[in-house]
Amino acid sequence: MATTTKMSDTKMILTNNPSIGFIASLIAFITPFISAVLPIVQLLVAVVGLIIGLLTVEAKWKERQLNKKKKTPKAKYEN
Repeated sequence: MATTTKMSDTKMILTNNPSIGFIASLIAFITPFISAVLPIVQLLVAVVGLIIGLLTVEAKWKERQLNKKKKTPKAKYEN
């Protein structure tokens, strides 16, 4: 894959498995509503989930940008 040289391993994993980012963000969103979890743990889970979610979005965005650059426009009129 051509994108492996331009993206880190973490971003490649998140690009290939966006469900990891979605699940981490979902858990980070739900955790503050559970009163049994300590507030420090809630904060840590929220921060980590947010970071993973943002990395996933960034990785998918970079993948799309690289795919756009890889495609070459076809000429309208070929001789």
